[in-house]
Amino acid sequence: MKKVSIESKNSAGPVPGLLFNEGQKVGLIVLQEYWGVLPQLELLAEEFAKKGNLTTLIVDLYRGKSTYDANEALHLMTNLDFSGTALDIDGAVEYLKNVSGCQSVAATGFCFGGAMVLAAASISKSLDAAIPFYGVPPMDKFNLENIKCKVQCHFGKLDASKGFSDPEMQDKLEAVLKKGSVNYEFFKYDAGHAFMHHDKNGPNYKAYHEESSTLATKRMLDLCGSLVE
Repeated sequence: MKKVSIESKNSAGPVPGLLFNEGQKVGLIVLQEYWGVLPQLELLAEEFAKKGNLTTLIVDLYRGKSTYDANEALHLMTNLDFSGTALDIDGAVEYLKNVSGCQSVAATGFCFGGAMVLAAASISKSLDAAIPFYGVPPMDKFNLENIKCKVQCHFGKLDASKGFSDPEMQDKLEAVLKKGSVNYEFFKYDAGHAFMHHDKNGPNYKAYHEESSTLATKRMLDLCGSLVE
């Protein structure tokens, strides 16, 4: 792992990142839950890099801030300029292709990060696949019908995050993707929100669902593997 600085068109300037397993043909951007970049995210990025033979890149969307407190996490998330954050992610795509030399780049994220994967996909011309987990961005700010890359969605059937990732919002998201003729897959699991959070010391560990997490990871890595020319 090494620390990197990623150029971004965001008015906030360059965004910090953590790079794993440099030199692979496929890059995978890994985006945080609303807590920020916690050890849980680093564990996942390292796991994905090893299992998928990927170069993974965590983009620190809070620029150095993180928390285990839910109220503070909500404050950090809601104070972000989401349009600028989408530009940060698009900058990470360019970094992996132009600096790290990846042929193809996918992006995945969890909760807030999952929503931002879709937001970035709606503006990016270079992203090859978007793989959101249990998060939907404001659809009045981002036209998800414009997404040109492959999309693979992962949501929990028992998700109770009303208006963000609950079954009603899942249906709305799928309807928009279908309306835009987006090339998408939509997987639903017998789990709730944050079912990928497998760090026993993490704030969402009680939500971890091993069977769903294992299957979703395999599906994601299979998609990433298919991007190799």
